[in-house]
Amino acid sequence: PRKPSVYSNQFQFNRDSVQTYWQATNATLAKQGFESLRAIGGTYADSTREFYYAKSKEYGYIRISACTFGTGSSGVKLRELDSILAYFGPIRGLLIDIRFNQGGGDRFVFGVAGRFVDKGRVGYYRYRRRKRSGYTDFVKLTTFRLRPKGKYQFTKRPIALLTNDRTVSAGDNLALIMHPLPNVRLVGENTEGSFDMFRF
Repeated sequence: PRKPSVYSNQFQFNRDSVQTYWQATNATLAKQGFESLRAIGGTYADSTREFYYAKSKEYGYIRISACTFGTGSSGVKLRELDSILAYFGPIRGLLIDIRFNQGGGDRFVFGVAGRFVDKGRVGYYRYRRRKRSGYTDFVKLTTFRLRPKGKYQFTKRPIALLTNDRTVSAGDNLALIMHPLPNVRLVGENTEGSFDMFRF
């Protein structure tokens, strides 16, 4: 992303400013005909829920707060996400909001992205430097594959993936993996760029 943060230049980055940001987002959704947001999934230490979602007559909206499993989550099976997609039914398109996503782990990332692929695809490649070796001494290239997951694959309709420069770590990875999918378009600022270690 551009430095310093575009968001921080316009707003003081703290919990209150982020809450104000979400209030503005919620008001915009309501103005566009979306119902009131519902929350589902685990709860984090700051009382944020894993998923927030709403639908209008034609579109669905999902906010993913972090790429980890909060207290009370169904874990790697992501049943909550399946229930959201079932609730949406035959909509025309989907907004997935990962702005301010706090990061987490790649099992969550691949579980989410697996709901939006029609077949096995390459998620990403990884080169890693050998420990205690030279700067340009890498291990063999590793391929991580993305496969359909869950009860529902949302692949026939357009998806807008909303990002900003406070989308971090595994949130970066989710944007990286979703970006090449044929029905996905990234909308917003570049993510923060602090990738995690792609641990499995």
